[in-house]
Amino acid sequence: MRRLLVFALLVTAGFLVAPAPPAMACSCASMDMNTHVAQADRIFVGTIAAVGKTERGGGVLKSVPFTVDVSLRIQGDTARREVVWSPRGEASCGIDEEVGRPMVFFVKDEPDGASTGLCAGTQEARADYVTEVEAVAGPGRPVIPAGSGPAPATSAPGSTSPGEATDRQPPADEGTPWGPIVLAVAAVALVGAGVVLLRRGGRSEHGDVLP
Repeated sequence: MRRLLVFALLVTAGFLVAPAPPAMACSCASMDMNTHVAQADRIFVGTIAAVGKTERGGGVLKSVPFTVDVSLRIQGDTARREVVWSPRGEASCGIDEEVGRPMVFFVKDEPDGASTGLCAGTQEARADYVTEVEAVAGPGRPVIPAGSGPAPATSAPGSTSPGEATDRQPPADEGTPWGPIVLAVAAVALVGAGVVLLRRGGRSEHGDVLP
């Protein structure tokens, strides 16, 4: 009788210290990247800007809206800012609700809004994971943040963009060497003037009346 009591106590203690099974853990089957890409309407990389409090659905399917600032389009058309719905918490296969966290979003467009989740392939935007996604879906296209204009056009060498101040002077005309020509003309004029003076001086010595 005493042995049975000791055995029962040991069994009970074992149940008390044994870890509980993760009954609430996300249990969606893992899919390969080709399947994730094929099932997604849109794929993009973005940062969680806000998590809304409005809920839709019920039970484990209860979802909340995530406002996402998009930085990279990988598949489909995407605005600079998107709102996607995801179940709450990883136990319901929902994404992490950490604001400021960059994620790769695999989105399914539905009548009541865009939805996503861990089972869709949405994960943290690690460099290796983004590379894996782009290897299947193709290279992404950067999204210009709101409020910033297009990149300025590159000016051609030697040109200035409109409104740009410059202290560069226009180049001198190098076609005709005017300097030497002017000097030669001046020299000829001086020689001619000297000859005239000499002739006048000679006439005055012979008694000629100067005009």
